[in-house]
Amino acid sequence: MAVGLVSRLFVTGLLAALACPCCVDGLARARGRAGRGRSAAKPSGDRAARVWETQAWRSAVYDALREYDSRWQSLLLSEWRSEQDLLREQLREWPERRLEREGWLLKDLEDRAPASQAAEGAIEGVVSQRTATALHIVVRQLPALLEPAAGRRQAATAHPFCLARGASAAATKADAGELLQRLNPSQLSVVRAALARRCTLVQGPAGSGKTRTACFLLAAAVRMRQQRDGGAGGVLAAAASNVAADELLEGLLAAGVCAVRVGQPASVRESLRSATLDAALERSAPVAAARDRLRAAQRSRQAGGGSGGGVSEAFQAVRRAEAAASLRLLKAAEATEPTSLVPLLFGAQQLVLVGDSQQLPPTVTDIAASREGLGTSLFERLQESGVQPLLLDTQYRMHPSLAEFSSRRFYGGLLRSAVRPEERPPPAGLRWPDAGFPVAFVAVRGPEQRSAAEPGGADAPRSPEDEGGTSYSNAAEAEVVARLVRALLDAGDPRPCDLGVITPYNAQALLLQRSLCEEEVEVKSVDGFQGREKELIVFSAVRSNAKRQLGFVADHRRLNVALTRARRGLVIVGDEATLAADPTWRELLSFYRRRRCVVGSADELLPRCE
Repeated sequence: MAVGLVSRLFVTGLLAALACPCCVDGLARARGRAGRGRSAAKPSGDRAARVWETQAWRSAVYDALREYDSRWQSLLLSEWRSEQDLLREQLREWPERRLEREGWLLKDLEDRAPASQAAEGAIEGVVSQRTATALHIVVRQLPALLEPAAGRRQAATAHPFCLARGASAAATKADAGELLQRLNPSQLSVVRAALARRCTLVQGPAGSGKTRTACFLLAAAVRMRQQRDGGAGGVLAAAASNVAADELLEGLLAAGVCAVRVGQPASVRESLRSATLDAALERSAPVAAARDRLRAAQRSRQAGGGSGGGVSEAFQAVRRAEAAASLRLLKAAEATEPTSLVPLLFGAQQLVLVGDSQQLPPTVTDIAASREGLGTSLFERLQESGVQPLLLDTQYRMHPSLAEFSSRRFYGGLLRSAVRPEERPPPAGLRWPDAGFPVAFVAVRGPEQRSAAEPGGADAPRSPEDEGGTSYSNAAEAEVVARLVRALLDAGDPRPCDLGVITPYNAQALLLQRSLCEEEVEVKSVDGFQGREKELIVFSAVRSNAKRQLGFVADHRRLNVALTRARRGLVIVGDEATLAADPTWRELLSFYRRRRCVVGSADELLPRCE
């Protein structure tokens, strides 16, 4: 069967499985009708019956896809409008210096047109690429007033991803079997299973080597294709953030895979920019030749010896050459379900999703769209539909004591630690209640304050309680956190760069940043710290009220992320009475009390004065 047909059937089946129940029932009824039509056909084959069977099945599939499309279209539009409102608020409220720092404001730009031609009128086009110093604009037809160098059309893309095209010359000697010997047993079993399945979910808890496993899986897939098909066909790796895409690219290059990174060059780590699509296009002979012809046509027209049609034809030739050089590259998508399906539409025959449903879901700005399901990832939806994930069961990040509760509560006790306690000694700046269990919960009873959140902070959490632009802070907790951080830094262990302060709310993060403005420590929201790690983490839980309301602090996924960022030590500052209103928090506090690491004040942790 043709590859394209196989891909279409695979994607159609996946979409049908994700459609609403009524659509799935419709597909089943159509298949039943088609089966009855087939049984009524003549032994020699009734072409009309076969045509009817095909049309009935196709009609049911189209009905399911239309239903799926109508479900998400309104939600995506609502999310887009919410993002636009947030952007307008940021542009209105943020000072000019911050807009420049965030890369949203470019000042003192000059066009490349000669002064004598600048009066021909405004140029209308689409911004295809933005760097720190320039805007690249695509126009329908190249204006005569532009200099030749400005006519280059840059590759435009909104989604970062990597594409593995084949093994590099230095690595072709190693086959897939030799490559997989570098993995631990659970990683090896996951890679082998994923290579043999059509659809695979890989659940990777914090520190279990998700990126490493994904890179070795991609490298093995590329080498298997090379050995089997002579390198035909590409392997696409899509990521939801630039940081994750860079990590994938770095891992693939280290594994000897020739990978191409697509995305805005300014957002790619500088050491990896030679492996970007833009760099590959610059090295492409057909693209270079087409651009040379374009520049020649422009010079001829400016000299009066050429026509506008010649320039337009040359410009189209550049576009065709760039497209031809990019045919093997597929656009990736973000982590929400509708956009996650985009890579599957370009020849997908196998699908592997690597993630963790026990950590935070995709960030959705519009609260209503999130409630309706836009905040549910494709990973979660497939898991809910009955696809069982394969677990990476060994973590390499944390002191075993730090991973103990998460393993028991979120992963059924299956998560093991490859790290020995002596490899993660507790930081020396505090008097830990148990030196063999580097965790401390500091009980603080200080009232929370509800305040207006800074417009569109990069790490601002989005939840139903944040509607109207409000957030929460807790001055008493901020004071305790500042005392603990200063004591740790004064002791010299950990270093400022190895200490992180996290909190669920953006308002508390801003308060902590002001309190620790003289200390060079990183302060972020829990959402903004997912995927990161530090030697020691201080976590401020914020919520403290008579009604014992926790809001989204009760989300077990956010708690799991907060508990699994530290390598050597974790300090939690919070109101025990309020937090215990949630079953997961209550279980955590009970676990800590059994280990005798709950203290009544920060003084019990601070070093004694001699």
